[in-house]
Amino acid sequence: MRAALAITLIAVSAAVLLTNTHGGALAQNSARVLFIALCVIGLGTSTIREKALSCAALALCAVLYISGKVDGVLAGLDLAAYFAAFIALLTALKIAAQRSNSVRVVGKYLIDQPAARRFVATATGGHILGVFLNFGAVSLMAPLIQSATKHADGSTNTALEQRQISALLRGFAWILLWAPTTLSQAVLLTLFTDINMGKLIPIGIGTALFMMFIGFAYDRFEWRHLSPTQSGVERPIFHPLAFLKLGTVCFSLIAATAVLQISAGYTTALSLMFVAPVVTLIWFGAQKDLGASLGSQLASFWPALLDDTAGLARSAIALGLSGFIGRTLAEALPVASLV
Repeated sequence: MRAALAITLIAVSAAVLLTNTHGGALAQNSARVLFIALCVIGLGTSTIREKALSCAALALCAVLYISGKVDGVLAGLDLAAYFAAFIALLTALKIAAQRSNSVRVVGKYLIDQPAARRFVATATGGHILGVFLNFGAVSLMAPLIQSATKHADGSTNTALEQRQISALLRGFAWILLWAPTTLSQAVLLTLFTDINMGKLIPIGIGTALFMMFIGFAYDRFEWRHLSPTQSGVERPIFHPLAFLKLGTVCFSLIAATAVLQISAGYTTALSLMFVAPVVTLIWFGAQKDLGASLGSQLASFWPALLDDTAGLARSAIALGLSGFIGRTLAEALPVASLV
């Protein structure tokens, strides 16, 4: 089941990339059929969320078919396959990131900051890691926070834990405003192709910083009665090499996307879909143990992909079906009479 899901995810992504670069009815129809196959194969690992979305999608298909709007169904499948490929290719970055010692070191350094800097470090860390880890950033940093807030006797400093988790979520949430690796930006770039990313990103980052400042002010007010002994941890050790490695990955992702966008004329989202899997494989391959060959390390990527396939498939199915429902609902509703 996992192997079938992984192969189908790869096939959907390849068909979508081919459709958006070279076009052609064969590639487009293949992407549609493969997305349907992904939903069917993924039923075995689906939660109530994916099953409910599938039922809603089938109901809309019936409505449009009866209404003679088959083109609306096909357009919805195009959008669904695109969203599924986008989230699968970018979320796969976490396969390399979660196995990176640099990510763990940087995450631990950020959450172990002294009380005066802890909110800023945790919020910005969650924000930056979220750009290329997406929800994996929360999955990565939350256990680090929980381990850092435990006392020697095994008890937990619940106030400190709650404070840091809040800081993490307040920082992570605002990547939606600007990060091109998020689905919200993929939707915007699909609907509004003339968006100036040179303006969007600075405005988004500025707004995100402003909202995190509000979160910081609220954090200081909310925990104003917390004593210093309740909020202090040992001063963390800075590891410049870990930050350099992580910074190199971030820079490579951004720079390669920009180069492909300028040289080939692709959109930001499409460029990312090409760059992300390449960066994932290079990053994964660079994590080989001493004495291990690059080939053996890359050979272990397939088992690592299989371990994450169920989660990747659920995300791809859920977001793909959400896009399908939104697109077909616009066809089913009498929009002209509602305006």
